[in-house]
Amino acid sequence: MNALQYLQAAKIEELTEDLQKQGYSVTAHPGGSESGFDVVAAKNQKRIAIQVMAKSELGERASEISRMREMAKQMGFTEFRVLIVSPPRERHIEIDGIDDALLNYLLHEHPAQELMELSSDTQIENIHDVEIDSLTWHENEMQATGTAVVSAELSWAGGESRDGAVTLADFPLTFKAILDSERKIKSAEIRVDTSDWYGPQ
Repeated sequence: MNALQYLQAAKIEELTEDLQKQGYSVTAHPGGSESGFDVVAAKNQKRIAIQVMAKSELGERASEISRMREMAKQMGFTEFRVLIVSPPRERHIEIDGIDDALLNYLLHEHPAQELMELSSDTQIENIHDVEIDSLTWHENEMQATGTAVVSAELSWAGGESRDGAVTLADFPLTFKAILDSERKIKSAEIRVDTSDWYGPQ
């Protein structure tokens, strides 16, 4: 069973349950003369024939839909329905250079105070795993919101227990940035989550 067939089967199951809750006598994948329909339902004097189709099939099956509608009428059904299912679209948005733009902003415009407080010498190394959640355009500006991961080198130059200690750690962050037409960040709200560094509170 491919993904589309799975969606159609799930829709038929959902429809069957909904109609039963409404008091209908329901048969999915009926046999005999009604075998051309996916679901048939009856309640009092009302009889419904239902066909579930993928949106991509509508054009090529237009004549079949007309034939089934006429067949349902001849068989005494009071209503014929065609239910459409569409596979969900995977959303993946990319902005060229957004990782470098975020890194440059943190290095030169607005260092993340949350990271600076973790060691006596915090160096931001790179930004990676950027995921864009939304984009909004306003004339020559673009607002982007999303998540990313920042890698930073933490070092402690003094102190008895951490003298000379150096470690590299990753921290998740969220951002809302305004970019110009050249994809440079004009302003941004960047929040770095360092809670895991401190452990359970």
